[in-house]
Amino acid sequence: MIREKVPVLKALTDEKVIKHSYNASFERICLSRYLGLPSGTYLNPEGWRCDMVWAATLGLPQSLEGRRRGTGA
Repeated sequence: MIREKVPVLKALTDEKVIKHSYNASFERICLSRYLGLPSGTYLNPEGWRCDMVWAATLGLPQSLEGRRRGTGA
């Protein structure tokens, strides 16, 4: 059995650990279901940072799709 060296599941629920995601709302909802939180209960957004929002703030593309195609849009 392989043991985690970094307690990832514990970090997901720890608000002091800052998590980054390109679409943090989606990740929080999906991970909340995976962790077995009751329906309508989600991981606290306080410990999450959304890189998509940062990209939009800086005037960068809000879609990863445009970057894959090389259009930059």
